[in-house]
Amino acid sequence: MKQLGKLIRENLVTVSMVIVMILIVLGTTFTWLNKREIVEATIIRSQAEEVKQRLDMIFSVTLRQVDLGLRGYALTKNDQLLSPMVTSIAANETNLRKLDSLLKLQKLDTSLAKFERIKQGVADYIDFSKLMKKEAERDSMNQFVEMLKQDKGYDLWVLFSPFSSSHIAYEDRLIKTAQEDYEAALN
Repeated sequence: MKQLGKLIRENLVTVSMVIVMILIVLGTTFTWLNKREIVEATIIRSQAEEVKQRLDMIFSVTLRQVDLGLRGYALTKNDQLLSPMVTSIAANETNLRKLDSLLKLQKLDTSLAKFERIKQGVADYIDFSKLMKKEAERDSMNQFVEMLKQDKGYDLWVLFSPFSSSHIAYEDRLIKTAQEDYEAALN
């Protein structure tokens, strides 16, 4: 026992340095792990917010702008009023591509399959709107009004709404979990 005490006293500096080094390594490791968790939670939250925003853009921007431009053009035959339609169709392609890649990042195979139907529905709506534009160009307003009465936007909404509602709820859960993970990593 006396020898152990003597050994410890003789090597006290070395033992203390080893303990301090172990504590530094542990502290650094925990800091690195927490930083990684914070970064990961921030990325997940950001992606989920972007998915929600881009889903909303399908109806709140793309389809409304197509409808606005088409109706304005049909009433006035002023090509300038088609601008919302033309720009929203171009922006829609980018939006759908980005949404597709975000869903793939989230590894949501069932959502991807359902999203393919949404993309097809949007493409069909845009194609139908282009046909309506041709009727307006030909000044065939009776045919234009008949096509308008078909309300293809409603058909798309029926397809889109359940997907959007359930998927936004999923993204909200992701955001909540990411926020909890973020806060846990800070503490």
